[in-house]
Formats: sequence, C-alpha cells, structure tokens
Amino acid sequence: MSKMNDDWTLKALCHVRTNEEAAAIINGKYESSIKLDPVTAAAGLAQCILTNDVATLPKYFAAGADPNGISEADREPLFFHAVATGSIAMANAFLEAGADLTMMDSSDGFSAMQPAILSRDRSMILYMMSKLVDAGFDHHCLMQEALFSAICNEDPVNVQILLETGADPDGDTWHGRRFYPPLMEAVRQHNKEIAELLLDYGAVKGKDSAELKCLLNGIDY
Repeated sequence: MSKMNDDWTLKALCHVRTNEEAAAIINGKYESSIKLDPVTAAAGLAQCILTNDVATLPKYFAAGADPNGISEADREPLFFHAVATGSIAMANAFLEAGADLTMMDSSDGFSAMQPAILSRDRSMILYMMSKLVDAGFDHHCLMQEALFSAICNEDPVNVQILLETGADPDGDTWHGRRFYPPLMEAVRQHNKEIAELLLDYGAVKGKDSAELKCLLNGIDY
C-alpha cells in the first residue's frame, strides 16, 4: 500500500451530494447529528487522515463512517492508512470505533503490520505488533511480515532492528502464504545495503543467484 494523498480525497469528494457537504468535509465541520452516505463518510475519514485530525474522527464515526471502510483509490482499509501516519492516537480512534484488527489488505497477505512499518515510526511498530498479537496473530509471522515490508519500503534501519530482535533472514512464509525470500526481495529492490545486511545475519536463500552477484558488484541486471 502507499500513503494516502490529496488526489484520493478529491476523487472521493466528487461523489458527495452537494458542494456544501464537500466544504463541510474539507473544513472538518460536518455535524455528527447528520448521517452520511458511505462514500461521503469515507471521504471525511480520508481528510482526517491526510491532515492528522484525530479530534474530528469521532464526529464522522458518529455520523455513520465505517472504521472498517475501504479506500476507493487502492482498495485498502482506511484503518491501514491511519496506521501508516504513525499516529497511535489516530489508530486508537479507529480501534475505539470498531476497526477490526484481524482485517487483511486487498491481497489477503498483509496485516496492519505492513502500514506500521510504512510509517517508519518505532512506537507505532511496537504498538501494532502488541495489538496484533493480542488479536491472535502469530508473533513469528508478524516479524517476517515486518521484515519483508521493511525491505519493500527500503528501510535498512528497521530491517536491522528486526533482524537483531529475531526475524529470520530466510523467512518467506507468514499468514499461510509464501513470498520471496528476504534476500531475493532485496535484490528485486536493487538495494545493496539491505542485501548485505541480510547476508551478515546469515541469509542463505538466493545467496548464489546471478542477480545478487551483479548487485554486490555494481553490475546492472
């Protein structure tokens, strides 16, 4: 998933019934006594996420906004976009309104751990790890999901932290699905720094690939 941007909000706002509704959403002044249609409510949540407006979120939830709603732009849960902001208060507001911690992304392969990694915020990562374990997710699977997500996000700092705290440098399976081995994903991302980190921590799967040799030697592939 990618972080939400203004284009998505504008796209969603084009579905509202009146210009007054759109203006109310943009200004964060929609009255909670008014019930909103799903698209308008989702646009309001999106605007709050974009502007990190935690205080206005309860008004939209009270007016009918679905904490488990899906964004029109990327078909990902709005809750995931909230987590990706790195704001624990934002994530909490969704959870208090009934967001389902067991929801998965559109590919059914990633939990809210992925947007936590996308935030690059250490507190959010630890917070979401704890919440997801409490919701029944396997800790080892979450660690592998987090490692893979950090590699995709080209985030060597969190890759190293995860390896130091027990992530398997060869782990390629979580939540019942198999993905690229971490080293091969680093090669796919053309990220030499992360590939070298994984090798330092004992990665074996993909170690003998021609692509890895090219990456380490600065040869295009």
